[in-house]
Amino acid sequence: MRGRFTLVVLLLLCGELHASWPGFRGNNAEYRADAPWEVVTGVGLDLRWKKTIGSGYSQVVVDGSQVFVLFTEDDQDVLASLDAGSGDEHWRYTLGTAWRGRQGSLDGPISTPVVDSERLYGLSPYGVLFAVDRSSGKEVWRVDFRESYGSKLPGYGFATSPLLHGETVIVQAGGKGGLVGFDRSTGAEKWKTGWKKCGTRPLPFYLWASERNWWPCRGHRFTPLIP
Repeated sequence: MRGRFTLVVLLLLCGELHASWPGFRGNNAEYRADAPWEVVTGVGLDLRWKKTIGSGYSQVVVDGSQVFVLFTEDDQDVLASLDAGSGDEHWRYTLGTAWRGRQGSLDGPISTPVVDSERLYGLSPYGVLFAVDRSSGKEVWRVDFRESYGSKLPGYGFATSPLLHGETVIVQAGGKGGLVGFDRSTGAEKWKTGWKKCGTRPLPFYLWASERNWWPCRGHRFTPLIP
């Protein structure tokens, strides 16, 4: 395995912020955390805890008292739930065989998971979308894109990060699926675009035009959809 990383948690001395960073780029993929701020003097950073983990490209997800992160551990890719206050591990879920980096890239998962009040949803580099119970780490459902849609394994692995919209998990599956919406509770397919080509970017980048319409990136084009 190439690379070990230290997960560091820094808290503002003015007090803890009760904010959520539930998925890739935070709330609504806007790189913004909604939290109350108080203007004070003498603000600094306090090291609360640090933890050495394996390599990977997943962003850290935080919600309530839990921290979630994907990484490689020995010959397996794993998802871990950590206590936000202490760094202690609550549970661990195994994604499968470790993804090995290519041409200088690091080993480990690439996608960032997303969490709601009941479950966490993630995607392995080999194209397996999964949902686990956030309290116990027990698997709720899983869908293998290569088996279900005939998706080809990208050279650097599946990197797209799931999005949540209403009761739907949206992710780029490729193959005969294209961009696919899955039921949050069961993993059942709700709809698919069937695009023959669907990139594996970390996020199907979108711009909200209204509450109903959004615009995912398809290659070099934006295509309006109503989820």
